[in-house]
Amino acid sequence: MSLLVTSLQQQYINRHRGNPGPLNRPIESTKELLTEREIQDFKHVSIEAIVGSPERVKNAITAFIKKTGVKKLRIHPFVMAATANRKRDVL
Repeated sequence: MSLLVTSLQQQYINRHRGNPGPLNRPIESTKELLTEREIQDFKHVSIEAIVGSPERVKNAITAFIKKTGVKKLRIHPFVMAATANRKRDVL
């Protein structure tokens, strides 16, 4: 699993546990934090999630549109800028 996906996974699970908040930093693994049911729920809701570099996201969106023929997309961006990480480290 990509490190970036762990941030999205933590966000999803925290909201379902009633603990919404800012996007968490990526971590090596979320297995010890989640129940098997939560892992399965996340896999189900994120089946078409696109995570990665701007180029990867652009290519994946293009492929998704070609595959499905959709005319509109609803996109929920989760962005963690490198500068935000550095600022948080200083605080």
